Amino acid sequence: MLFILNFLLVDQMEIEYFVRPNEWQKFFEYWKDEMMEWMEEIGLDMKKIHDVEIPENERAHYSQRTVDFEFEYPFGQKELFGLAYRGDFDLKNHKLDYLDEEVKNKIIPHVIEPTFGVDRAFLALLLSAYSEDNLGNEPRNSQYSI
Repeated sequence: MLFILNFLLVDQMEIEYFVRPNEWQKFFEYWKDEMMEWMEEIGLDMKKIHDVEIPENERAHYSQRTVDFEFEYPFGQKELFGLAYRGDFDLKNHKLDYLDEEVKNKIIPHVIEPTFGVDRAFLALLLSAYSEDNLGNEPRNSQYSI
């Protein structure tokens, strides 16, 4: 299991969601709620999910706000998904702007970035579904040869 969390090559899904600069907080909360709802819909054990606000000194240089969704694996609580408000970092550095038809003004959109670790999600899903049944009798060897 630790192999999945320590492997350098991972399957990652991410969305770059563009918003008006003055609406980023509304859409950040929207994506946070959507991610929580999706985790529940796919069957993750929600008692083992924690949303952790990342302090400024621990965030990536491009992030103005980050929330990590962590899962309680048998070997400890580890990051499962992330949600970052990237601001205009990427587009400003590439000098890309957009004509906002509603206000007839050029803006540099800000970016909300939900990210999903596919391998970690699959492992968390398996662990959420795993259970052991205790039959109440003493453990013993099988009478049958396989």
